[in-house]
Amino acid sequence: MVTKPNLTATGWVSDDPAFNPANPYANRDPRFDAFILYPGEQYGTFSDNSPNYVCTWEGGRDVSVAPSEMVRTRYMVKKWQWPESVKLDRSNDNGYGLYYYNTIHIRTTQVWLDYAEAMNEAYGPTVKPAGYTYSAVDAVNMVRNRVGMPDVRAEIAGDKLKLRELIRNERAVELLFENHRWFDLRRWMIAEEVLNVPNPIKGVKVTASNATALKPNPGNVFTYELLDVTEEVRVFQRRHYWYPVGEDEANRMVNFKQNPGW
Repeated sequence: MVTKPNLTATGWVSDDPAFNPANPYANRDPRFDAFILYPGEQYGTFSDNSPNYVCTWEGGRDVSVAPSEMVRTRYMVKKWQWPESVKLDRSNDNGYGLYYYNTIHIRTTQVWLDYAEAMNEAYGPTVKPAGYTYSAVDAVNMVRNRVGMPDVRAEIAGDKLKLRELIRNERAVELLFENHRWFDLRRWMIAEEVLNVPNPIKGVKVTASNATALKPNPGNVFTYELLDVTEEVRVFQRRHYWYPVGEDEANRMVNFKQNPGW
């Protein structure tokens, strides 16, 4: 099973023996490559058909710009795009604005993950009550197998709490950039735990041995370091699980009690 690498202050580590810190994006979950543009990846072209790269190494085009335009994590979104839509005009570098992409409101894999979560909470990982064709584990495997990922491991498939955590991780991976994460964290009431740790948003600082602002040169080697993204950190308090009822509406009801914390 391919495992997720972790960044440390001195580089990359992983419990996967096949992991190569010099090429950390190889042999990951296929959804990584399908959803995310990583530093140095070639994607799309300029109007003269020369290759366009994700220039998020130190000194690269996507880092050495105004702070409001900088790619802070050094990763960009690939999901819902296609290479032909990225045909930049070198004269104004504004080709991204020439195309639109679809916004998906619900997909089959979301339904499978919704089903898996409900079944696991109600019946456990593997139980199929009368009238139900699939267990919670079956539903998760449907999502994973469609992209070539292996079945849920036996030690997780037999444990309700472990499967709960796996389902939550699968939602974070499969539904990435589909506007579910914020609502999931609040729905599970784990937002305080996830968002209030020091520097919860991480990126990667990439150093190139031989690259210009627009492209890596032959023989270039990238090195990677953990990067704390501090500009977008938010404070989450318990009261943020609920919204306040407007004062005018609250005053209309004599016995009304405002939502906790407001």
